[in-house]
Amino acid sequence: MLDEIHTGQAEYEYGYLFSGSREYLLLHPVPYNTKGEKVSNERAVEKLVQEKLLEFQSNNYHLEIFMAKGRK
Repeated sequence: MLDEIHTGQAEYEYGYLFSGSREYLLLHPVPYNTKGEKVSNERAVEKLVQEKLLEFQSNNYHLEIFMAKGRK
C-alpha cells in the first residue's frame, strides 16, 4: 500500500533516510529465529540505505526540503 503513495516532491520519497531513526523496514527480511540472520538483515539494510542515498544524489535532489520541514 505504501508503494502506491506518492507526493509532488520527489525528495519526500527518501525522507525516511534522513529522519534520524535507524529503523528501516525490509520488504523480505529473514526471520530472526534463523541462526545468524539478524546480521544478514542488518547487512541488507545497510546496502539498501547506501543504494537509496546514491540514488538520491544521482537524481540531484536537495536536502533543503527536509531542513525547512524541521524549522516549522
